[in-house]
Amino acid sequence: MARPHTAGVADLFEGGRRPAGRASGAARAPAATSGARTLDPGPDSVRSLLRLLFFLGLIAGAVYGGMVALVTFVHVEPRDISTPVDPALLNK
Repeated sequence: MARPHTAGVADLFEGGRRPAGRASGAARAPAATSGARTLDPGPDSVRSLLRLLFFLGLIAGAVYGGMVALVTFVHVEPRDISTPVDPALLNK
């Protein structure tokens, strides 16, 4: 059974191709099924999951790289901070 085409992020990677013979807004007839749902995600779902995990990994790597760059290239000079305290507050 052919999987239905869903518009979304996949269109960005596949050049926005749609199945031949169907307009973008045409209604699809319901598929004849026995009512039982399958738990098999199919290859499209697995590819989408891998793309998501890949891009999340790239973002996490960029954030981690930014933190390493800050630690490496930014040198903070420690300095003493002194604040005068009113003696009247200490005698209470």
